[in-house]
Amino acid sequence: MENTTSTQLKAFMDRLDKAPFDDTRRIVLREFVNMEVLKDLSKKHSGVHQDLKKKLRAYLTLLQSTYGEGKETVYCFPKDRQGNKEFGRLYATSVSLQSLKKDSRGALAAGVLQDIDMVAAAPSIFKGILAHYDLQSKALDTYLEDRQQALTKYKLKEKSDFLAIMFSEHLYTTLHPELMEMHHVLYTVAYPRLSADYPNIMQASKTRTMTTINKGSFMSNVFQAVESLVLMEAVEFFRARDLVPSVLCFDGLMVVKDNKVNEELLEELHQYTVQRTGFDIKWAEKELKKDANLEKRDFPESCENVDEFVKAKLEENTHYDEEWVHKMLNHMKRCKEADDADSWEQVVSTYVGEFLRKDLTVGMYYFRACVDDGWGLNVPHSTVDMVASIGQDFAPIVKKRIFDFYKPQWGPCSGKKYIDYFNAFPGFAATNLNQTIPRDEVSMYLDYILEVICSGRETEYKFDLKWLQELFTSGTANGVVLALTGLEGAGKGFLFESISTYMLGKKLCVPLNNAAQFLARSFNSEIENKSLVLFDEMPVSNGRERMAAFDRLKNMVTDTRTIINEKCVRHYEVKNVNNFMIASNNKNILPLTKSGRRVFVLNVSNKRRCDRVYFRHLDEYVKANADKIFTYLCNVDLSDIDLANFPRNEDRDAIVEASADPISALFQEITEYGGFPRNLMEQNHEVEVEQSMSSTELYETYQKFVQKRFPGHHVISITAFGVHLRDAIGLQRGGDARLFMKRRVQVNGHREVLWVYLGPGAMDLSDDEE
Repeated sequence: MENTTSTQLKAFMDRLDKAPFDDTRRIVLREFVNMEVLKDLSKKHSGVHQDLKKKLRAYLTLLQSTYGEGKETVYCFPKDRQGNKEFGRLYATSVSLQSLKKDSRGALAAGVLQDIDMVAAAPSIFKGILAHYDLQSKALDTYLEDRQQALTKYKLKEKSDFLAIMFSEHLYTTLHPELMEMHHVLYTVAYPRLSADYPNIMQASKTRTMTTINKGSFMSNVFQAVESLVLMEAVEFFRARDLVPSVLCFDGLMVVKDNKVNEELLEELHQYTVQRTGFDIKWAEKELKKDANLEKRDFPESCENVDEFVKAKLEENTHYDEEWVHKMLNHMKRCKEADDADSWEQVVSTYVGEFLRKDLTVGMYYFRACVDDGWGLNVPHSTVDMVASIGQDFAPIVKKRIFDFYKPQWGPCSGKKYIDYFNAFPGFAATNLNQTIPRDEVSMYLDYILEVICSGRETEYKFDLKWLQELFTSGTANGVVLALTGLEGAGKGFLFESISTYMLGKKLCVPLNNAAQFLARSFNSEIENKSLVLFDEMPVSNGRERMAAFDRLKNMVTDTRTIINEKCVRHYEVKNVNNFMIASNNKNILPLTKSGRRVFVLNVSNKRRCDRVYFRHLDEYVKANADKIFTYLCNVDLSDIDLANFPRNEDRDAIVEASADPISALFQEITEYGGFPRNLMEQNHEVEVEQSMSSTELYETYQKFVQKRFPGHHVISITAFGVHLRDAIGLQRGGDARLFMKRRVQVNGHREVLWVYLGPGAMDLSDDEE
């Protein structure tokens, strides 16, 4: 038997160099596939690559034209550019399963064909080639006996590592001695003899230089020549047994599915191969999987439902996926149809828009890294780049920013990339139950407001409820500051804490501990979109600073729009939604006047001062009944209350008295009159208003004013009084506009100082003193 095998091997190897030039060895087969699978993969939105889809459509056309008899496929050796036949594998000359990737072949052939492959084709063939020259290799024998054991022994990860050694002319690392011995036998001992015996294969092999053959290419051509001739013998084997070979697949072939193809038949094929070729090559059937992972793109060619596609992605991963966006953009660029590319551009814009939107006015971003997070406002480019460096060109553009209790967070889309507005209102902590809540169900909190905040006064209590109702329902500035004074621990702060924690919510409220500093500076982004702003204490400062701060506060209370000045962001205008509350332990908090109508003052009762048990129970009560309290305050009928007509009570008078100083009070009188009031403090004399007055007359007016209005108060010198006149600011005019102007004039032959009034007219301030 061994002599017979050697004889067959020698005869087989003798015709190896002539195989490509023998036209009679051309193979003609008929291919059969699963037509339903082929039709599905050929559809427009099947998800496979466009190039593959074109190939499949051509393949489908050819198969349909055979009316079930199978597509004729011719296999032959390849030709070079000059038309000369080359050595190597047998290739199909038309569209065939052979040219598809393994997974696609499996999907199309499953259920129709059976895949029969050589077992360890390259090692088996090289073992036979070495045997032809009476050579052998321990490494080849070990690999063929047990591949996994050989890989472990030789410290190789994959079979491809073993094959790479066989087909590499040069080794660049030290390997196991048996592998080194195998490589030596192949390239130092066997190669010279092979190259001498097969000049045609040598001539068809690649070269490293004009005269140097690539030995690895030569050995590969020898192996493939053997492989192809063995496949030809296998085709004849199956035909002789009434089986239908259908596709050649390099180191194996596919046959039409038949129950006769089993292990016994494959062993018979093994013996037939040895007898016909002398090569000891075993055969095995490989499973064809119907659910193979096809050559699909990450995305189909077109997205038919953008919203559903993005929704599915967000359900899979709620965080921004930069890599996914990058793949999507690359896919979009590869789309050959404009409509397909447009559908994916909409997907990119919709997906990116769930995390990133650009503000048209400010130039910064609305941004969140996760859809479960809240939207950040005025997020700079540097922050966005750390998370989302690509896709920014597809971010929707928001036309404007609004604040409205009753509109959705985002406005409707106009065009592909524009959103009408962003509503900065984040929602309340409490819920309006939209039902009538009896007073007794929220009585503990209402009693706190009545008895503690309002000191048991019904009138003040109703106005306080009205102030809270406006706070909860209007979404705008109500124009009245709620000032709470009283001893430490009386319960002033609990009103703000209960509202900010349980009703409005922390996002709508902000406490400012240094009110004077805030009112003196230019940056004010803390109060943007804050319905309730608490000034916790109002530090006493000099008269000029207090008046300037108070003037700015009045503007903040009454203006309908606010200019937001944030660091590193250009100024932008927003709706004024700020309602101000002041909590202070002292009475000298603001320079109020008796006629002003911007500050509603309540001196908090000491009834529950330092009663920790009471306030702990009250806090638990409010927490448990926040929705009911919120609903009651929103819906209670206070239509007969005009908030601007709040009581000018004794609490307010105390602040007026505590805050007054002679200079400020006199200047206030001058401003209210719209000029210098002659005979101001004179009984039985009508006040005459003049636009200019000499410094001597003006100082005399000041002295009489102090004596009668502030008895016992120190009177400053005329020089110091002149300094106050010089530095006085016209607060209502804004900026550094002076209230008085100094002139020097000639009177009766000598020079005299004259002061000219530059302030507003007499009635300009009657409705806006505070």
